[in-house]
Amino acid sequence: MDQSYKYSGFGIERTEVKIDKIFLEEAQTSVTIPNHYGHAVSIEANVFQTPEQVTEITIPDTIKVIRPSAFAGCSVEQIELPPKVENIEGAFIKCDQLVSISVDPTNPHFKTIDGNLYSKDGTTLIAYAPGKTEETFHIPDGVEHVAPYAFATCSSLKHIVIPESVTSFPGNAVYGCAQLETLEVSPQSSTFRTINGDLYDYSGEKLCKHLFRENESQFIVPASVKTIEPYAFGDTSTIQTQSSIDRVYQESYTTSIYLPEQKSTQHIVLPDALTRIQDNAFSGCREITQITIPDNVTSIGSSAFSDCINLREVQMSDKVQSMGASSFENCYNLRNVDLSHQLQSIEAHSFYHCYSLEKITIPNSVTNINSAAFSYCQSLTHVDIPDSVQSVGYAAFAHCKSLQSMSIGDGLEKLPADAVAGCAKLEHITLGESMKEMTVISYNVPSLKCNEYQGALYLGTTDNPYSMLVGLKDLDQRECKIHPDTKTIGSEAFSMSKIESITIPQGVVSIGDHAFSRCEHLKSVDLPEGLQHIGAGAFTRCTALTNMQLPQSLESVGPYAFNQNNTLKITGRCPAMDELRHQYPEHIVLDKQAMGYKLSQIVENGQAVVVNDRLHYLDPSLRGALKIDMPITGIEPGALKNSSFGIVVADRSLRHDIRSEGKKRLPPFVADGLDRLVEKATNFATERPANEQKNEMKHNDHVL
Repeated sequence: MDQSYKYSGFGIERTEVKIDKIFLEEAQTSVTIPNHYGHAVSIEANVFQTPEQVTEITIPDTIKVIRPSAFAGCSVEQIELPPKVENIEGAFIKCDQLVSISVDPTNPHFKTIDGNLYSKDGTTLIAYAPGKTEETFHIPDGVEHVAPYAFATCSSLKHIVIPESVTSFPGNAVYGCAQLETLEVSPQSSTFRTINGDLYDYSGEKLCKHLFRENESQFIVPASVKTIEPYAFGDTSTIQTQSSIDRVYQESYTTSIYLPEQKSTQHIVLPDALTRIQDNAFSGCREITQITIPDNVTSIGSSAFSDCINLREVQMSDKVQSMGASSFENCYNLRNVDLSHQLQSIEAHSFYHCYSLEKITIPNSVTNINSAAFSYCQSLTHVDIPDSVQSVGYAAFAHCKSLQSMSIGDGLEKLPADAVAGCAKLEHITLGESMKEMTVISYNVPSLKCNEYQGALYLGTTDNPYSMLVGLKDLDQRECKIHPDTKTIGSEAFSMSKIESITIPQGVVSIGDHAFSRCEHLKSVDLPEGLQHIGAGAFTRCTALTNMQLPQSLESVGPYAFNQNNTLKITGRCPAMDELRHQYPEHIVLDKQAMGYKLSQIVENGQAVVVNDRLHYLDPSLRGALKIDMPITGIEPGALKNSSFGIVVADRSLRHDIRSEGKKRLPPFVADGLDRLVEKATNFATERPANEQKNEMKHNDHVL
């Protein structure tokens, strides 16, 4: 019976293909994975649209990689891996009827023992067939590593016996083992030990895996534990189906720390000796409602409490210095968390989708708030960003639909365009004194209330309501007088408007990215002394703009600032001019007085600029031969950009500088006379007819 499939290619010539999805006919049960003309090398996660109807799978010999959950939910009883498979992990999750995994005997990477999958040398247990009905499994002696998800969703296993040879056993190896009661470690092991059926490291300082058992009424976290390993508690399915735990004790206590209102809830109090909570340690523990983090904890790993959907309150140690990305992501009911005053950074997605979080106090120790850190915190109404914060990432507070106000400290210079996107009720933003760049887009923040002055919209600091010009009230207006107290022109402030002329007042120090981009009617711009920065694309496609005088104070200009302005001529004396001369040689007017260079340092015809014995600029219109006989010790990057001369004659010490400019055709000699240069020129000239080049060079020789 025919089947259809989706695939995608990768590699330079797309000679390798990964199988993304297979669509089956209604009654189809047997599947042959397509080899796609011999190019299929990878089977992706959840490859079958309807896996439950699949009872037989044939894998082509071309396949090398089988992704996690590739065959998840299939009804196969046995499966054979072809000879080229070299990478497979967690592919058989929820294959409840799979009792045998076999491997082509020529496969150099894997082998089968009793229907289970091992590495070829037998040191790693890759996958236990999840449909087996035995209740106890003894990991064979000689196995050193148990792979992630090796026992995933083995519904019959109650006991796993771990020999002394095993040195690694990740917590997610027993993901979804709903009946598992004990992890029994050999007494001879020097790596692990068993305490009450749970897995610890030999010292007892690391809790590697706690098994939630039926009718369990309490869990004692030993006082010796200093580290909770990844996935030690993180097993959503087990907790949902089995756990009746209603309180958690610390070993030194004799009564419960917390008595919940409902038996199904949990409050976890961790031991005082704990110093680190590892990645994913409690990820997916749906029954936890409250967590107290001990005073000695300094680090919380990535996704440590992610998907704890009933977690309501976190009492955090004031010694916590770092929290990994997504540490509390998808904690939908989290209402209150006290952040440590030693916390240095709020990582990406830390509180993403914490719908119930009503208040957050960001301590003065925090320097970075990363991408989407508080995105979709839909109950937040106000945010104070302290002076210590120096950067805010993309969408950091996006879609906080109840957010009404934000105060930004003095340490932040730039707020990304989408940092507050979708905050439909945001009315007030108070800027810090250092703020130089911010984009306010009306459709992202429709309710934002700006200060107005002569048709322009402003956001301000506590003392200056006109600190940043962020937009125009009407894009069709032809003129705009900027308030004299303005310090910054915000990103895209005038973009696509019909403004014809603009005078930037004294006091403005920065013009943001794309501030005047696509202002096709703009004919005149007056920039003030004191302006320090022009942002990326600031004057792109201002096609009517013909002249611009840059102030001496201008220190930097972003990329593409003057792109697509064919008639623009730029003059000025400022630190940014050298870079502009390389970016836009066709726009720069070499005014000797304005450049501020000594007359003797500029060739009289304006064809080159030499400063401190280094060549800074060469007129790109020069053709023919160039002889350098001035005392030049080096060539600045970009100085020869777009130049079209046929040959360079220079001191041998300059050869490397010239080659770095992309001029590969250099003569294998040092020419010290123009006659010799012309004589040899045809051997090294650019790709034009030799006679044409020689004639051109005789009539167009240039001497510096």
